Amino acid sequence: FRIWRRGKIRNVRFPVEAPPEIPKKGTTELSGAHPLQGATVANLSPALADEIGVDILKTGVVITEIRRASPAHRLNFRPGDIVRGVNGSEIGSVQELQRVLVSQVSRWRLAVEREGNVHSVVINR
Repeated sequence: FRIWRRGKIRNVRFPVEAPPEIPKKGTTELSGAHPLQGATVANLSPALADEIGVDILKTGVVITEIRRASPAHRLNFRPGDIVRGVNGSEIGSVQELQRVLVSQVSRWRLAVEREGNVHSVVINR
């Protein structure tokens, strides 16, 4: 880069690096009796965010695939959706999501971010 500083042009060099993959993807297809059954999810790192075209500063758990005819497919979840919360618990990792999804509840409340907007979804069993 060339910058203008104090009346002089200066050259500045710095290395360009790929976004880090921290946390690791932890890609998992979800199974069980819950609305996200059939969704494949991953931990959202700067590297994965760059790969799928979302803001590299976003964190959380992103849906990467949806199995056809699964509950997640029928409920219109999509690849790129970011799961922000389930039943009042914030979701920051695939492991946290899996832990919350084993609950036996009669009503699921999900917060899902799609294209920058967070949507609340309520699903009765």
